[in-house]
Amino acid sequence: MFGHPVAGNRNHPPILAPGVPGPDGRTLILVNTEKPSGTRAAVERWSAAPLVFLTRLPRWVLLAVILALVAVGLVGSGWVGAAGLLVLLVLLSWFAYLSWPGLGMQGRILRIAALVLVAAFAVDHLL
Repeated sequence: MFGHPVAGNRNHPPILAPGVPGPDGRTLILVNTEKPSGTRAAVERWSAAPLVFLTRLPRWVLLAVILALVAVGLVGSGWVGAAGLLVLLVLLSWFAYLSWPGLGMQGRILRIAALVLVAAFAVDHLL
């Protein structure tokens, strides 16, 4: 295990080393080992703490949040539905941006299609 802090928090527990199973049995796999620079490095640094938080939650929690946002977006009308879909769009965009370097062409196309679809539904609610 690595002993370095996450996002400057020295009290944070260590992060799993690649290939070492964690307490819940999941294993961290490095896909892209190149050092990011510029904006990507800043986004990855900013995302470290929220991603650690999300990985510590039970898996069903994130699924429930996404399903709730989809339900609000589809059932809600006007600004309420659009707001739910826009929050979902931001969340999915964040995940897509972080996973982009390790994706093949098919994965990139599917993520773009999902983002365009959610954005189209959000715009439809506003019109």
